[in-house]
Amino acid sequence: MKCSRQLELSAAERAFLAPAAPDAVVFCDLQGRHPEPHVATGVETWGGTWWVHWSDCGREIVKKQRCPGQADHGCLLPLGHPGAHSYQLSRQRLINA
Repeated sequence: MKCSRQLELSAAERAFLAPAAPDAVVFCDLQGRHPEPHVATGVETWGGTWWVHWSDCGREIVKKQRCPGQADHGCLLPLGHPGAHSYQLSRQRLINA
């Protein structure tokens, strides 16, 4: 099951991520009960992906490579993420529906 935490982006964060972040709120992409920080996909570039990281102590936008997970479409989470790969979380959601 995915984490349920969300974050309202500041105007500066939205401007940095535009046009990839048209919404003011992002949701954590990680498996539930993960260690901090929370992580949401920001914007993809040729050199990597910008991720929004946040915790009770602060927030930042960080550039990291994607996880090379071993599914048909690969993992959509950052390299070194805790917990399940994104394709495993999607499969869990379908099973639990």
